[in-house]
Amino acid sequence: MQDNKKFDFAKAITFLLIFVGICVFSLSMLLIPAIREYKKQSDIYKIEYSLYLKAKERHDEESGKLKALKTTNAKILTALEKKTDETSLVSLAKNYFKKSEIKKAGALEKEGGFFYEDYNVTATFAAPKELFSFLKALSDDNAVVKVKTPLVMGTAGDGLISNFMLRVYYLNPPKEPKK
Repeated sequence: MQDNKKFDFAKAITFLLIFVGICVFSLSMLLIPAIREYKKQSDIYKIEYSLYLKAKERHDEESGKLKALKTTNAKILTALEKKTDETSLVSLAKNYFKKSEIKKAGALEKEGGFFYEDYNVTATFAAPKELFSFLKALSDDNAVVKVKTPLVMGTAGDGLISNFMLRVYYLNPPKEPKK
C-alpha cells in the first residue's frame, strides 16, 4: 500500500501547469476566432448604421420638404378637388357683371395629370376692374381657373363687353349629378 503522506510538489505543479496550458490553448483556439468575427461584425454594423443614418437623414429632409409643400399648397390641393360648374360660375358672375352668359364649351378632357373643362364667358361690365375682381373671386372661391388668351374686350352701348374662355382644372374627374 502506498503512503498517502508523501505529497509530490513537483508533480502537482507539473499537472497544474499542463492543465493551465491546455485551458489557455483551448480558450485561445475558441475565443480568438470568435473575437475576430465579433470585430468584423461590429465593423459591418457600424458601416450599415452610418448608411442607415444617412438614408434616414435624407428621408427626413425630403419628408420635411413634402410636408412644407403640402401646407403651402393646401389651398390649391383643396381647390383641385372642388367641382366648379356652370351654375356656380353664373351665380358668381351675377355679383360682378351687369349681364353675363356662361356656357360649357366641349367635354371633359385631360391635360397632363389633371382634368379640365372649358367655359365660354360673355360678359358686360362697366370697368375692367370688375372683370379682374370676378377672376380674383373665382380664385378665392377655391377654383383652379385659367383664362385662355386672347381675352377680347370691346365697347358696347352700356359699358364694356368681353368674351373669353375659362379653363377649370380638377384633380379627379367631376361626378355628374344624378338625374
